[in-house]
Amino acid sequence: MTKNLRWKLLAIAAVVMLGAWAVYPVDKTVRLGLDLKGGVHLVLRVQTDDALRVESESAMERIRSEVAKAGAPGVTATLQDPTTFQIAGVPEAQDALVRQLGSEIEHTYNRDSAAGGTYRFTMKPNIAVQLRDDTVT
Repeated sequence: MTKNLRWKLLAIAAVVMLGAWAVYPVDKTVRLGLDLKGGVHLVLRVQTDDALRVESESAMERIRSEVAKAGAPGVTATLQDPTTFQIAGVPEAQDALVRQLGSEIEHTYNRDSAAGGTYRFTMKPNIAVQLRDDTVT
């Protein structure tokens, strides 16, 4: 029985030594992934256009709803890009109201008027840059 036990111990020792010899220079035989080497490369991107779009939609909807409350239900508002929106179909009776509402947001938007009760509001470049920076922060 001791002879049988001796062969088992020798076989176990041989397997352990063979395994140790196979991975002896650990840094050359085992290739560590980036996560095991101590770092991960992660890139995040903030969608700053979404913040500009939300700001423009909010101002656009506020003006459209105020003009509709004043008795002009046919007024349409369209977002042309994240920093520009257009209010169209404003009757002459509500023209003064649109100008007043436009002057309330003139620190953020430039207002251009066209024929037929159409107004175009464009976000000022410095406000857009500031809003992008705030969004990233």
